[in-house]
Amino acid sequence: MIQKAIVKLVLFIFIVTSFSSSGYADTKKIVPPAPSSILLPVGLNQAPLTKVLILRSDEPVTFSSEGHFVALDSDSRKLIRQGYPKRKMTVGVSSSGLVIDGQTVKTKDIRLIPENKVIIVNKREYRFRVRILINNEEKLSVINELPLDEYLKGVLPREVSPRWNMEALKAQAVAARTFALFQGLRAPKAPFFLKSDVSSQVYGGKTNEHNRTSLAVDLTQGEILTYSGGVFPTFFHSSSGGSTTDAAEVWNIRSHPSLRGVKSKFVESSKYASWERKVSYKEIKELLEKDKTPVGDIIRVEAVDRDRSGRLRKVNIIHSQGNKVMKASEFRRIIGYKKLLSTLITFDNQREGLQIKGRGWGHGVGLSQWGAKTMADESYSYNKILEYFYPQSTMLQAYPPYNGGTLKRVLSSWFSSIRDVVR
Repeated sequence: MIQKAIVKLVLFIFIVTSFSSSGYADTKKIVPPAPSSILLPVGLNQAPLTKVLILRSDEPVTFSSEGHFVALDSDSRKLIRQGYPKRKMTVGVSSSGLVIDGQTVKTKDIRLIPENKVIIVNKREYRFRVRILINNEEKLSVINELPLDEYLKGVLPREVSPRWNMEALKAQAVAARTFALFQGLRAPKAPFFLKSDVSSQVYGGKTNEHNRTSLAVDLTQGEILTYSGGVFPTFFHSSSGGSTTDAAEVWNIRSHPSLRGVKSKFVESSKYASWERKVSYKEIKELLEKDKTPVGDIIRVEAVDRDRSGRLRKVNIIHSQGNKVMKASEFRRIIGYKKLLSTLITFDNQREGLQIKGRGWGHGVGLSQWGAKTMADESYSYNKILEYFYPQSTMLQAYPPYNGGTLKRVLSSWFSSIRDVVR
């Protein structure tokens, strides 16, 4: 009787909680981000639902929970299977549909709803619920669906150090919230609009949550940045190298007033403020060919053009069969993001390879995380940090804090300020 009551309760919660049950299949790539302003929906009274692709697999995936959970058909909302505490449920793929614990079910789309609002996916904890569907490649896509602020608590400790000054953490929380909200508003019916890696925002679920970064999310509940009343994609990166750049310089998108480059007045303490790499001509040739860009033996690589921040726009690869001009961002992608940390680089052609000197880490658009840390350490508030890196932007309360949140924010802000002074 108790188990039946639990199932009925979870079914009720599932039905009354709003979610988009899109009929679209999973796609391999998210639509590239484009800076534009999107107006907020009228009457947004709570954190909207965020949909994050956390796993794509052609192998079975295991799910479990500390409490009871149910598997529901995403379209009909009928009960497919009941899960029990600490007992694993395995989900795979067959030509007929999903395979749950070795049995094929005639559906390609289910949701797992945990009683305690925490589901474990391959030993990693995630909040709220997960959606499991078969994508166009006949693989499993596992999507975490959860309120925006709960999602952010799994993002911040993967993007910045929880030990940083609270004002830097709060600035990161607002930037990450605005970015995620923008992506949701521009693709509300997509099965997911964020990934859990650097292509969106790095997300580790409940497993990676930390008290200080969760506090930064709570202290800024509902706060976002806007331009002329609309939400825009608040890009951010690790280290600016001394100057940020325009979004239009990095992506094939229109320029945006709040995503224009700014000259940094602050010395970033990041170890990536300056760096050096050496890549052999042989390795460059092999990487180009692997990317289906055939070239002869490489003779030298030249910088062709730079933007006003000093970042390289194009490179000219001179080889035994001619030359190849390409965007610096493409050259960086081909060589590898961990080798070429940015395009704020200079070349020194040597006998066997290319000596590269660079500054900063990341695309260089929007908030510099290490720049925010420096400003916070110099007593700038998170509002001032955001104003600096996103010029002409305005802070807006997109939705109200949850009940009791206002008092918690005041008390927590006071205590966190004391901790920052003590540190």
